Amino acid sequence: ATHAAHRIRALLLTGGPVVSVSIEYWLDELVARTVDVSGAPANKLQAGMWMTARRLKLIDELIEARLDDKMTVQDLATALGLSAGFFSRAFKRAIGMSPHAYIVDRRIVRARTLLRSRALSLSTVALSSGFASHAHMTATFRGRLGVTLSHLRNQEL
Repeated sequence: ATHAAHRIRALLLTGGPVVSVSIEYWLDELVARTVDVSGAPANKLQAGMWMTARRLKLIDELIEARLDDKMTVQDLATALGLSAGFFSRAFKRAIGMSPHAYIVDRRIVRARTLLRSRALSLSTVALSSGFASHAHMTATFRGRLGVTLSHLRNQEL
């Protein structure tokens, strides 16, 4: 653990550009040593540590950019170079919900924003928010928020 910590320190003190892969390698080594001492399951500890603020920001930007498009957990995992299973566990550990649930929440937020504009049809709002159809959006809103779209649209005016 001390060796890994010294290597990380040396990489950070070089004054030059820091290669994140090198830092991540030594951080993984540090985590492995910590796991050896603590007895915690390695995959649980590593999954929680993998979702750094930088990675979460990257994922959030990717989700926002592709919200109106079909997006899978595999797409998000690939963006970070991870397997879908490991990514899902790390994301849930960091955020408290699955990647799919998070994407649906982001779609709901976008749809609620678009619903304020009465100029847009409900179908347009649905497709612009990444829902497959007006019916899909309606079912999601009813299931997640317990309200109909018309009720919500009238309430937010």
